[in-house]
Amino acid sequence: MTSNIEELVAQVASFDPDTEDYMERLYKLMDEVKAIGSEPALICALFGLLEKYPDVDFGSPGPIVHTLESRNEHRDELRKSISRQPTNLNVWMVNRILNSQLSAEERGAWEQVLRDVSTNPKASDSVKDDANQFLEFQAQRSG
Repeated sequence: MTSNIEELVAQVASFDPDTEDYMERLYKLMDEVKAIGSEPALICALFGLLEKYPDVDFGSPGPIVHTLESRNEHRDELRKSISRQPTNLNVWMVNRILNSQLSAEERGAWEQVLRDVSTNPKASDSVKDDANQFLEFQAQRSG
């Protein structure tokens, strides 16, 4: 099984969205990832793909986000991913977490992740805007 995981990690890492059928290929690849189960190397590879192509439309939220969210082990890697390269999708994932039931401490920590995006030099203006809009939305929800 390890060679299958390593092969799948390599496929995710080398995925190129610069083709017409990239979403079809992405869905097939995510089906393979889901079949393997929860593997830290795959979670890291999926976030790496989002970080490598921060401006690519991978769906709303799309197969990568659905695959990551199908496992509860993605949250620590999500934090790391956002600090390395904030993207619209990983910021959106934080908002989705904030929409769930959280303790006050957890909520504050995830809101801080969004606040940190606004000062991250790697974040595009679009990503910073998304983070700020999500913070405003969350403030209205809880206020």
